[in-house]
Amino acid sequence: AAQRRVYMLLLSASSPAGALASLRLITFDLDDTLWPTGPVVRAANAKLASALGADEDDLQARLKDARSAGGPKPSYSEARIIAVESFLLERDPSGSRRAEAEGFFEMWLAERHAAAGRLLFEGAAEAVAAVRRDHPAAVLAAVTNGRGDPLAMPALAACFDFSVSAEDGGIYPERKPAAAPFLAALRRAGVQRPTPASWCHVGDDLINDVRAAKRLGAWSVWLARESGTEGQPASSPDDAAASSYWFSTMGEEEREARRKEAEAALGAADVTIADIRDLPEALSPASRRRGRECPIPGR
Repeated sequence: AAQRRVYMLLLSASSPAGALASLRLITFDLDDTLWPTGPVVRAANAKLASALGADEDDLQARLKDARSAGGPKPSYSEARIIAVESFLLERDPSGSRRAEAEGFFEMWLAERHAAAGRLLFEGAAEAVAAVRRDHPAAVLAAVTNGRGDPLAMPALAACFDFSVSAEDGGIYPERKPAAAPFLAALRRAGVQRPTPASWCHVGDDLINDVRAAKRLGAWSVWLARESGTEGQPASSPDDAAASSYWFSTMGEEEREARRKEAEAALGAADVTIADIRDLPEALSPASRRRGRECPIPGR
């Protein structure tokens, strides 16, 4: 196999390694960064459908209906609960089925975590553990638009300090590339004036991860696999741009707009890697640079 390479775009002359401040915060996207979204969500959906005695496509259609109904869009978590509840009510309309639907959702979520653990990209757990060892003073956190949580996964739990989801109360409906999920992580980590020397964000999405984090002061690492993730930007695990993603809720015009936006963001990353196993090297002092301070908006 061809040797993996790390492509670095240094935006200023390199500082001596000893002059770089230690990273205080390293944030990770999760879906399609540490595991493949499609197979993980598919496994969770299959278990849910089997437990309900329902058709997977029918449940997915109900989720889309919940998201497209009039009024404010519910979160994907809430939409999935609504979808399950509507199925249960059709089978037995005698009373509220909300509590039962929430129980089925928790089962779905548990399988999502279990499937993510089974399907971690090769070397992902080891790479995150190496980053943890190499940067002992840094806070490691997840910033995701989905419901994945590394703290619920035995292979990753010891490496992460906390996880922020755009589905969380107080954040939704602000999803990446909006600033809110990143700002929540920065505040929780106590980083008030983020710089590329103090904060790094790692992700597969040029729009939601690379460009969004850079605008807030991060040093960004883009995980760009040979499959061409730049053509598959996603605003959530259930809202992917590629039409082959069967769980997408985006229209074709939205997908095309996202593709063009991703193309415009090419070149924004400070460093690009083709394999998650290259991440420890990408975060070495030789790969990083100082940058101007970028105060958190509203501070």
